[in-house]
Amino acid sequence: MNVGDELELRVEKLSYNGGRGVSKHRGFVVFVEGAAPEETVKARITTVKKTFAEAKVVEVISSSMHRRTPPCPVAHQCGGCPLQHVEYSEQLFQKQQIINDFVSRNLPDQTLTVLPILPSPNEFRYRNRIQLHSVNGLVGYYARGTNSFIPIEDCLISEESLIEALPEVRSQTQNQDKMTRFEVARGLDNKIHIRKTQKDPGTLLFAQVNAAQNEKLIETVVMWAQESSDQFSQIFDLYAGAGNITWPLAKAFPNISVTGVELSDTSCSMGRKWMDPSLGARATLECADVADFLGSLDPRPALMVLDPPRQGCENQVMDELLRLQPPIIIYVSCNPSTLMRDLGKLKSLYNVVRLQPIDMFPQSDHIESIVLLKHI
Repeated sequence: MNVGDELELRVEKLSYNGGRGVSKHRGFVVFVEGAAPEETVKARITTVKKTFAEAKVVEVISSSMHRRTPPCPVAHQCGGCPLQHVEYSEQLFQKQQIINDFVSRNLPDQTLTVLPILPSPNEFRYRNRIQLHSVNGLVGYYARGTNSFIPIEDCLISEESLIEALPEVRSQTQNQDKMTRFEVARGLDNKIHIRKTQKDPGTLLFAQVNAAQNEKLIETVVMWAQESSDQFSQIFDLYAGAGNITWPLAKAFPNISVTGVELSDTSCSMGRKWMDPSLGARATLECADVADFLGSLDPRPALMVLDPPRQGCENQVMDELLRLQPPIIIYVSCNPSTLMRDLGKLKSLYNVVRLQPIDMFPQSDHIESIVLLKHI
């Protein structure tokens, strides 16, 4: 098999990283960009590695019953929505299977329950924040993994209020041949904010990009915490951001202290600004490194909520959790790979009880998960 070869391939399923079709040629795995599950395609090999190859669809020979024409005209150029050519119900099915596969491969000794994935109420028009580029009055995105500029008139996964602000973005780069990066977002004040990200190194404060799914995430975390409320007398929300989970937990548990821990000064400042004053002094947002903060604690009956970035928790955070041994951990993850890595470290002292997948980002290959762990 060589780069440039064209092969007829049968696609079995979708992969996690990139949402590509998974096929095999003479026992060799080939990841096929632009393929749909259960279809036969002619694909051109673009990369050959030791254990796998990558390819792009040249022709669909036998179309999947789940294939559709992408609603966005630049879906296959932009690359931000690699699953738009797959019906939404099948996207959900494939993501469920991906999570099931991660669990079976990485946690074979655990008897956890993997719950059905929670679909997004809107498969389009759900994002309340986008980052794009503008030059000479044009706005658009860079194609995935490249510097190829793709101009757009609309972005179907963005809230319409963000698209209505694009003329203002265009006006700021009229007759300007230098590419400028912008963030357009609906903030916690419900207003649309536009900023040039190169000139302002700070960040505006926004919750999860899918507001409806964020509510489901918070509801799930609170519900699971309430189920185990007799086992802890304090709550720590680690990697708290602006208090997206901290403040709802404080409202749900009015008789105990809730502390959010976040390294970003900007996030902490904005989170304190938007905190409900009625929560009082028992709800706080500490600006600190998570590992250092945990290192300052003594073991106690606490609920630890983790919501780390895509790279997961640092080794020192894992070590501190194993030292502190809180009775309950709720782990919120946007990356199944690093989630499984971290659960593998915790399972020596914890039972992984259940996992709830959430489709936070329809049309993309990303999967959000919430995991409940209980001390053995």
